Amino acid sequence: MIKALKDFVIVRQEYAKESGGIVIPETAVKFKKYDGSIRYIVVSVGPECPYELKEGDIIEIMKHEGIRFVYEGIEYWKVKERWILGKYLEND
Repeated sequence: MIKALKDFVIVRQEYAKESGGIVIPETAVKFKKYDGSIRYIVVSVGPECPYELKEGDIIEIMKHEGIRFVYEGIEYWKVKERWILGKYLEND
């Protein structure tokens, strides 16, 4: 289990599975050059993070921000709250 500290948020990238009825391989999406921002799934939220985030929320992070690390074979990013652009609402 991973626990975020201070104002950090631990996230993992959300990969698109389908687009217009066409299945996109995860490897194709993983290495695609993104413009702007990328969607992530919140794994853990630090106690000093001012945003109302919880595990499982989908958020947008600025491109090229965060510290990548691997834990138990899964790729995660540790990001500061200031790099978070927004949160997707439940009905999106």
